[in-house]
Amino acid sequence: MLAACGDQPPEAHTGEATAAGSAGPGDITDGGEPDDGALDLVTGANDATDAVMSISYSFRLYGIGVLESEMPTLDGTVRMLIAEDGTTSMLAEMEYPVTDSLGEVISSASITASTDGTSAWLILEEAKEFQYGLMTDGADDLLDPVMGGVMYEYMIPTPFQDEMNADHLSYEGSSVVDGQECEIVKVVYQGGSMANWYFGRTDMLPRRVDRFIPAGGGAQVLELSDVVVNGEIDPSSFELTAPEGYSEERYMSFLPPGSEAPAWELSTPDGGTLSLEDLRGSIVVMDFWATWCGPCRMVMPALQSIHEEYGDSGVVVVGINTWEDSDPVAFMEEEGYTYTITLDGDAVAEEYLVTGIPTFYVIGSDGAILFSARGADPANEEALLNIIEENL
Repeated sequence: MLAACGDQPPEAHTGEATAAGSAGPGDITDGGEPDDGALDLVTGANDATDAVMSISYSFRLYGIGVLESEMPTLDGTVRMLIAEDGTTSMLAEMEYPVTDSLGEVISSASITASTDGTSAWLILEEAKEFQYGLMTDGADDLLDPVMGGVMYEYMIPTPFQDEMNADHLSYEGSSVVDGQECEIVKVVYQGGSMANWYFGRTDMLPRRVDRFIPAGGGAQVLELSDVVVNGEIDPSSFELTAPEGYSEERYMSFLPPGSEAPAWELSTPDGGTLSLEDLRGSIVVMDFWATWCGPCRMVMPALQSIHEEYGDSGVVVVGINTWEDSDPVAFMEEEGYTYTITLDGDAVAEEYLVTGIPTFYVIGSDGAILFSARGADPANEEALLNIIEENL
């Protein structure tokens, strides 16, 4: 799966839906150095989780503290298969309550979402809808309804990098999760958000995570059970078809290639403005980004390289700052990036159907869309370069 961020700054992991915050039971106030024993546990969990090639489990997603009454308890199952090339297939099914106009629960229904790394599918039982699409067309959006039940760490390399680089780690004792004795590590992330991780004592795999809300006194909990690691999973089981009687719809979250790129005019750091029309005659590489988005930061060196290599050949790289909560100008200066950026791009992002960042568009010299993609994927960089070379 591609690494990308949603439309709000995350409180903990970049690219993962979370309700994490900066306060909770045993809140840390001294901001001290990470505890060595806790760091050893997180490092061991990182290595153990990274070695998992397939996993299936049941989950429960629920709230504690102030969130106990505010969020419904959701149950479901997940299975994942990681190919040798790193491609991740995932299928998740989640049961959720159906309520009437008064908010009373009258029944339950299921959501099933799946991907084989190339395509994605979504089955909505209550609406009798089946949606599908290519990941390159943004169909990873179809996975969003079930991602709360997906322990994302099993799907990505160096899964606990954020935790290993956290501002503070501390060992909080042990607890039993689904019959497994677990070691508890409290994490205060860079930026102040907090979570408690529960790692199996015998296998060091994550069994539960509590993500605390900023106001304190509550957390969103993802708890796993019936965990089976490195069992056999049929790759074809991730390909879904429409149940009988369901409507079918192909999903795309990008404007189509060949269509006219919507016009925009945005402010620049020097107090001026820049419009797409100003750039007519050039090949324009547009990158929707934010300073808080880890995947956005991952792709910026490649964008700088494109700027340096092709800037004199009629190629303009424009970083359209979007969904920002910090100072993008200071960030660019600190990192030494010199390509053009524009500010306050939320409305433009909406017009370009941006649902996650980084999102890229390449606009031809005639103003037509040549290419679009999303996420920090090396394939995107290669595709950008190919499109540029083909259209110079």
